[in-house]
Amino acid sequence: MTTLTKPRRTALRVDIQVLRAFAVMGVVLFHLWPSLVPFGFIGVDVFFVISGFLITSHLHSESSRTGRINLPSFWARRIRRLLPAAFVVIFVTSVVVLIFASQSTWHEFIRQAVGSTFYFENWILALDSVDYLNADNQPTAVQQFWSLSVEEQFYLVWPVLIMLGTWLTVRRGVTSTNRGLIFLLAVVVLLSFLWSGWLAITENPSGYFSTFSRMWEFGFGGLVALAVSRLRTLSSRSSLVLVVSGWILLSASAVLIRPTSMFPGFIAALPVVGTALVIAGGISRQANDGTRSVVHVPLVFLGGISYSLYLWHWPAILLYPTVFGALPSAATKVAILVCCIGVAWMSTRLLERPLQRWHLLTAAKPVVTILAALVAAVLTLSPSIAASLNLDSRIASESKVREKLKQNPCFGAQSLTHGHECSTVDWPLLTPDPARAEADVPVEANECKTDTLVLSVCQFGEIGSETRVALVGDSHAGHWFPALKKLATEEGWQLDIYLKSSCTFMIGQRTKEFENCSTWSQEVVDAIQSGPAYNFVIVTALAENLSSEVASGALNEHDVIVDYQQTWESLQRSGTRIVVIRDTPHMNEGTSSCVAKVFNSRAGTQCALPKSEALISTDYEALAASLSAQAILVDFTDFFCPDDCQPVLFGAVVYSDSHHMTQTFSETFAYPLRDRLREAGIIF
Repeated sequence: MTTLTKPRRTALRVDIQVLRAFAVMGVVLFHLWPSLVPFGFIGVDVFFVISGFLITSHLHSESSRTGRINLPSFWARRIRRLLPAAFVVIFVTSVVVLIFASQSTWHEFIRQAVGSTFYFENWILALDSVDYLNADNQPTAVQQFWSLSVEEQFYLVWPVLIMLGTWLTVRRGVTSTNRGLIFLLAVVVLLSFLWSGWLAITENPSGYFSTFSRMWEFGFGGLVALAVSRLRTLSSRSSLVLVVSGWILLSASAVLIRPTSMFPGFIAALPVVGTALVIAGGISRQANDGTRSVVHVPLVFLGGISYSLYLWHWPAILLYPTVFGALPSAATKVAILVCCIGVAWMSTRLLERPLQRWHLLTAAKPVVTILAALVAAVLTLSPSIAASLNLDSRIASESKVREKLKQNPCFGAQSLTHGHECSTVDWPLLTPDPARAEADVPVEANECKTDTLVLSVCQFGEIGSETRVALVGDSHAGHWFPALKKLATEEGWQLDIYLKSSCTFMIGQRTKEFENCSTWSQEVVDAIQSGPAYNFVIVTALAENLSSEVASGALNEHDVIVDYQQTWESLQRSGTRIVVIRDTPHMNEGTSSCVAKVFNSRAGTQCALPKSEALISTDYEALAASLSAQAILVDFTDFFCPDDCQPVLFGAVVYSDSHHMTQTFSETFAYPLRDRLREAGIIF
């Protein structure tokens, strides 16, 4: 390479290092303490703007000096800069996952490890419709590579775009190449920005990961790079105004943006424009005078290790519960943060910088670097490749162990009938697999559930039996179906189910929101009264529905209780007994993810929720039953919440989400429920 074509070494931009520190610490603290730093994920957007500025500056400088862009050399430099640390992180993470994590999670991890190694992880997540900001999301230990994948794709496309823009402006005889490039980049930024906004408005989760919806953030940094010559002439005061304005916008982002925001839609303009203004204000030489203060030293240090810190922090945080079988305490989280900073510093000093300057690669042709990267990629994936062999048979073997555990008389709610002898049973695996619990739902009940006013009834068990039982309510009635179906099959009952989404069984609900539920409830009453009498009807529903209406003043507590009792009385007159099951405790979003991380029997206590939080909603249906002489109340709250409310009980994963029971756990309630019905004189 001639002297002319060597890239110029630029002085360290302290302000950019500070921005990097802000960005990486925002992301790390968000992952450690999401409730304390709920805006931290905007750090990725800050990184994107910085990358857009630096890469565009470099490419435009090379194009201006040499009249061309050496694409192989550019890509080889990117490989030397980014891939060594990334590949080491993927390799180490793979080894830890394959040693400690459940085998059922390996397939998805390996899939995403391949996507991360070859930098298309963002498209895997986009196509899977992963909701990155959802607390119930169960990510893999390489999910942080989604942003690096977007960045690498930017590095592939952006140089070509700069070359195309330069060629078009020269061909059209435009005197200022800069002006033509600015126009082209502005068009790209506008189109990408509008697309990002549209995806956010339509609540399409793929927008978070899509390269097309993120390109405008890089482009915005690129526009600042193309305006460098003008920005250099700004006075110190003008530069200061830009910098202060930028930090005000970044501060506003911290106040206004939350995981529930439509992000990265139009609101992402706050951190993007804020970052661009800080960079723009720092271009003037006057603005950089005296910026190396004592305050900046730790920030410059963090900015210097930001890439490695971003790589290492995520697997460390995510895999801690998997390795140690417990959630990290506050002190442990601080220790994780300190360790990650230390590892990132060593990674930067001993891995990133030496390999970036390694003479064997820098002196070789770019193709050598590219081929070396391909070989390194295969070595990086070697643990995953080895683990994928006979993986299906391993998972099948694990499934057989779970099936055997389900036969244990102490498994799940069955432990209610066996007393203290169950307290010493060891559960080597949780059932269902915590990583698959969200799919362990009562499919038959869900298929019978209606979302309209058209009455739907499904029959199970021994059709035509003298013992006729009905289950009525919403999805919270539906999650008792597996237990009742098992009883109906074994006891020879006919089981009919009447389910409607988000509807409690009550006539006379006085709010517009529940008007359809009242109509549906009347149709259920009419259908029940028109046929042979049921021996008993079991009713239950999500307590939160009416509890929130009463709390807001939209419904009156006394009226609700009277409406329940009058609805039941219309059935009791024909000899039907009413059994009310108190609603199940409501866990937090993130509980399922917590169980999947810990994935052993300790998850019951590690991921537990205090009763005061899990039972926050008043169950007016249960309250009405307790005040009624005719209705029978069945309450399993003490089992769900022996002290705190637990998401794992006696080897069984309780919830498929934050408030619905898994089908597996529901089935274990068959005999305890039968015992309660016998105690109440409902069955004999």
